[in-house]
Amino acid sequence: GKHVAQQLAEAFTNCQAVQARTIHALQAEVLGVASHSLATQLRTFVEEHRELALDRTVCHFHPRASTMSDASPTEQLPHLANRYRRRLGSDGGFSGPRLDTARADRNASGRLPVPRSRVLRKFRREFSIRELLRAMVADVNQTDPAATRRISTDLLMAWAGSTPSVGHRIFYDEAKPDQYAGLQPSEEQLAMRQPALHEVLAAEMLLSVLGPGDVEPEAGSTRTAASAAASAGLAAASVAA
Repeated sequence: GKHVAQQLAEAFTNCQAVQARTIHALQAEVLGVASHSLATQLRTFVEEHRELALDRTVCHFHPRASTMSDASPTEQLPHLANRYRRRLGSDGGFSGPRLDTARADRNASGRLPVPRSRVLRKFRREFSIRELLRAMVADVNQTDPAATRRISTDLLMAWAGSTPSVGHRIFYDEAKPDQYAGLQPSEEQLAMRQPALHEVLAAEMLLSVLGPGDVEPEAGSTRTAASAAASAGLAAASVAA
């Protein structure tokens, strides 16, 4: 509550683009955490990583974007990010309210500094699916009972129980400790009362829960390749917002 209120208060001391970014981010966070839908939580998680990738892409081509003053609004990060959203559109997985806001931003109507294809390649490199999977694994595998989670372990276990190809694979496999990247399982995980995720299973979960219609492969891959990569823990996909 206090954290959300503070973020909103700080946002409303800035321009409308910052306000919109903050509102969309907080709305997604609240909906994701409060949701009783694993799909909603995963989409929120992916969207956060997409936004971070976009910011890194913008800052690559505009190194001073994060420090520009209000005297040059078109060169500030929030407005530049909106410009890139408008130009990349569905090829970057951008849609919905965020894209609508970007299109309404009068300070985001400029051209890209380099060819669109180059920006898209950079964005796809920044939107690392391997890093996304690692972040999912780190969230689920927290061993502190009081830890703040973005992905509900109860919903995750319910999904596993209703997915025959997963079932007990959602729990820690003592015969394959290497696949958990150094995880020291808790007593709850060893007793199969809490899940233990690894990258291969995280990739399968993304493709299974979000569905093939929500998965868009990175440049140079296909949906078939994305599905095959999932079994190797390297799902080359971005999930549309």
